[in-house]
Amino acid sequence: MSFLRVPQGMTRRHFMTHVAGASAMVAPAISFTNTLLANATDMRRRHKSCIMLWMGGGPATIDMWDLKPGQPTGGEFKPIATTVPGLEISEHLPLMAKEMKHMASSAR
Repeated sequence: MSFLRVPQGMTRRHFMTHVAGASAMVAPAISFTNTLLANATDMRRRHKSCIMLWMGGGPATIDMWDLKPGQPTGGEFKPIATTVPGLEISEHLPLMAKEMKHMASSAR
């Protein structure tokens, strides 16, 4: 079939290596989700909840939550203050900064 073009350097083994790597990352997410579902009744009874941010292909942690301003490993965005004293997040999350007092109760 002359209409199928395979990128140079791509072999069946190379492709399968990538497929195996991607599938290995899915297993922990499924396990975590199943654990949440199994404990949903108990969590409701104790008034507990969980918000899972699945950000596949999203921005890096260093660009949103852990900016490290002034450090060589710091991100390019500016930090802004939140409703939790001493806690700063990315300038691109102003609404989250206003609600951070509700998000960081067990983070410190």
